[in-house]
Amino acid sequence: MKRKIEAILFDFDGTLANTLPLIFDSFRGLFREFKNQEITPAEVESMFGPTEIGIIKKQFKEKIPEVIEKFYKTYEEKHIDFQHKEEEFIDLLEFIKSKGLKIGIVTGKGRDTLNISLRLLKMDKYFDVLISGDDVQDPKPSPEGIYKALEKINVLPEK
Repeated sequence: MKRKIEAILFDFDGTLANTLPLIFDSFRGLFREFKNQEITPAEVESMFGPTEIGIIKKQFKEKIPEVIEKFYKTYEEKHIDFQHKEEEFIDLLEFIKSKGLKIGIVTGKGRDTLNISLRLLKMDKYFDVLISGDDVQDPKPSPEGIYKALEKINVLPEK
């Protein structure tokens, strides 16, 4: 018996959108401004696991509200500088929707930065479920986010 696919779940950074360079730049700016320290993109990437806010709380012991505010401001303002044309992905999402499939995102990215990116990339209307790093106890590669997404859209894992 052939299984019918009912949903497709995507990662976000580096999959649907190339926002990793923006994240690297935003964090490098924070380290420069608040710690007078230069870090490499590889050093930023080594901090991944928690959401952006989790990283900030771990790396910056002082002025956390100010650092968070600066991160969101920089992330949103510079989004266009790092944005690549995502038309192909919009076409893909529209095609998947036209087939009656549900679409979701499961990402380690925080909810606020995910929403900023989806809005600025004009992708926010395509998804039936969004699971961010803020929505799980165990970040990726744990499958918790995938199971949560499937539960919310009422789709079995094999579908």
